[in-house]
Amino acid sequence: MSLWYLKKNDQITGPFTRQQLEDFVAAGEVIESDLISQKEGRDFFPASLLPGLFIDIDAPRQAFEVRRSRVPALLFVLFVIMLAGVLLPVLQQKRGYRRSITKNN
Repeated sequence: MSLWYLKKNDQITGPFTRQQLEDFVAAGEVIESDLISQKEGRDFFPASLLPGLFIDIDAPRQAFEVRRSRVPALLFVLFVIMLAGVLLPVLQQKRGYRRSITKNN
């Protein structure tokens, strides 16, 4: 089990377990710019660099919202393609009919 030290405002506290650090993050007591170290008094680095400590809990929801926001655009594109598929043959028939009338006159 590794122990961690926390440095905030030039004050070092600890040692803390990884679970305690995660609890501090969840409570908002530790932010990404706070410094942590496994050695008391040296080699401190930003807490954001510790893998998995700051997990973005909104990421799955944001990904869903992005996918959901694309649905109307995709439906619109599908509608335009279907409309073109229906209207183009009709327009071509009318256009061809006009040409045949003008050729015979």
